[in-house]
Amino acid sequence: MGIEKFMPLRKFCKSSHVPERAIRHAIFNAKATGIVSSGALIRIGGRWYVDPDAFLEWAQRNTEQWLEAQPEAIR
Repeated sequence: MGIEKFMPLRKFCKSSHVPERAIRHAIFNAKATGIVSSGALIRIGGRWYVDPDAFLEWAQRNTEQWLEAQPEAIR
């Protein structure tokens, strides 16, 4: 994996339409969200960079975990 696949956080947010505040919230709670340990983000010189592929995998895992935690529908 080369460093060239990483995008600056703001550029990633503009091109992907993911709100920057949502990613910064996940960074602030990085131990709970696992966004950094997943490899989706790296920090270089005080700036955050996003691996788009790893971010998508993290987001999909996060969505699956959220769905599993939802209560069953009442019929």
